[in-house]
Amino acid sequence: MFKRYSIILLFLSIHLSAFANGVNIHVATGTGWGNTSNTDRLYLNPYVENAYTMSNTASSAAFYNVGVGYQWVNLFSKQPLIAVNLGANAYYAKYNLSGTNSPFINAGQFDTLNYQVTDVTNSVLIEPKMIYTGYLFQPYILAGLGVTWNKTSSYSESPTNPTLTAAPVPVPFNGTTTTNFAYELGIGVQVLLYKTSHQNNINLFLDYRYMNWGQMRLGTTPLQTTSRGPDLGRLQTQIFSIGLEYQFA
Repeated sequence: MFKRYSIILLFLSIHLSAFANGVNIHVATGTGWGNTSNTDRLYLNPYVENAYTMSNTASSAAFYNVGVGYQWVNLFSKQPLIAVNLGANAYYAKYNLSGTNSPFINAGQFDTLNYQVTDVTNSVLIEPKMIYTGYLFQPYILAGLGVTWNKTSSYSESPTNPTLTAAPVPVPFNGTTTTNFAYELGIGVQVLLYKTSHQNNINLFLDYRYMNWGQMRLGTTPLQTTSRGPDLGRLQTQIFSIGLEYQFA
């Protein structure tokens, strides 16, 4: 469902230059590196407790961003040197994560298993942005607060050492979606690419963002008698992006 909303926003999208008040839309893409760290001791039944440890950097993945906003260029002074943009932004990314399962941790140390899981992140954030317009290349800072949906799925296990006797779980954990508070901080620079015949601006922007997407969890497996799946920790990403902005005069 969220992908459909992202496609609709994409046809709206592009962002903002710092020359006049007005509505703006943007579209961007980039590469993100995710990481998470957590150990969750989970009873699968009253007698078996496993420890699921995730402490790694996720594989790099493309991310996509579309949004719409409004810009004020003289909010703080009569000279339009500081532009303020307030926007609503949608994000999508998909990461492959891995960790270690230590079976029967309540009974001692046994052979371990490596596990893999996929996380699809969809988010909507309200994003204020301040742009200094005194240069050709206009630097900016931004922040964002909102909500994210982390959908984990495709859980699988394999022996850490194939020559040992650890057996993967015969029925994997189900996927599930966790709703979280999300936030971001970022810096970047934009430059005017083209002014249309109607005095609208098309800008190119480059930025770096730290984004915290909140908690990830798995569902249960039909073999367990307890009521929850493993807690995989909080997903944090470092993102570099490039995009186009369009401001309506």
